[in-house]
Amino acid sequence: MGEPLERWPRAAALFAPLPPEEKGKITLVERAARQTLIEKDSFAPPDLFLVVKGVCELYSAFSLSGDNDLGYRICANQFIGLSEIVSPVPMKRTAEVVAKTPLCALRIRGEDFLRWSQVCLPVYNAVIFESLEQKHRLQTLYRNCSVTDSVLAGAYYLDYLYGVYLGCYPEGYQGPVRLWETQSEIAQSIRRDPRSVARIIQKLREAGCIGVERGKVVITSAQRQTLRRFIEERSL
Repeated sequence: MGEPLERWPRAAALFAPLPPEEKGKITLVERAARQTLIEKDSFAPPDLFLVVKGVCELYSAFSLSGDNDLGYRICANQFIGLSEIVSPVPMKRTAEVVAKTPLCALRIRGEDFLRWSQVCLPVYNAVIFESLEQKHRLQTLYRNCSVTDSVLAGAYYLDYLYGVYLGCYPEGYQGPVRLWETQSEIAQSIRRDPRSVARIIQKLREAGCIGVERGKVVITSAQRQTLRRFIEERSL
């Protein structure tokens, strides 16, 4: 690939066992915010993507009505596109994937990924395992954000978003992380109205769990620890 894989340490470690010729087929894709990465209903040859920097937003993956259920995000070190590749019959893309922030992703052609089952089974299995883990983490998020306590649901979701947007910063970054979501988007994601979200944010701000700058929620690493203690204590 044009960009050295070593620029992305976690991806480099994951793909380290691959033969050099297979690593050479991995390419880098970049998108500006609001640009499409995957078009919904496309029958194009399926590719597998590994996000290495930034955040993208997945629409209509879990909702027949077309809503963006729980603001599903795909962030650094997460995969997109496995289902269409391993499907036993041709399968069109079921979701639109759009860059929420400036985005970098590694593209692996579907046919190359399938060949890894023969040339490098450990990497092939690792990708499948991580994709399954992503689904499990999403189910946990749904469960946590469905609690009747609105402040607790909001705290769970903001903690999730901190982990999502931390991947937009250099590895080891400890400063404030800006969440790109509007209050309306947060409200939609946790199934509350925007006025409730304003109260949730004020409550968490007073508790020292978050900050607000220019209308956006920001969270430092220290505040995240406070946020997690708040969640733990309120969950008792």
